[in-house]
Amino acid sequence: MAEIKVKAEEVKTAFSNLQTKISALSISGSKADIANSSMDVVNKIKKIEKEYEQLLKKYKEALSSVEKDAWSNIKVLIDTDKNISQKMK
Repeated sequence: MAEIKVKAEEVKTAFSNLQTKISALSISGSKADIANSSMDVVNKIKKIEKEYEQLLKKYKEALSSVEKDAWSNIKVLIDTDKNISQKMK
C-alpha cells in the first residue's frame, strides 16, 4: 500500500489562507446606484441582486463547511501519522 505523507505545516498554512479568503468574501449586495424609479427593469435588477446575494451567502456557507470537513479529515491523518511514528520508535 502506498504511504500518504502529510506535510502538516504546509496543510495548516493552506487551510489558514483558505479561512482568511472565506472570511474576506463579501456577501453584501452591490446595490446598484439607481435613482428611485418605478420601471419594471429596475425592480427586476433589484430582484436579481437579492437572489445573487442569497446565492453568494449560501456559497460562502458551503465553502466554509467543506473547508472545516476537509481540515477535520486532514487533522485525523496528521494525528494518525504522529501515532504511527511514535509506535515505530
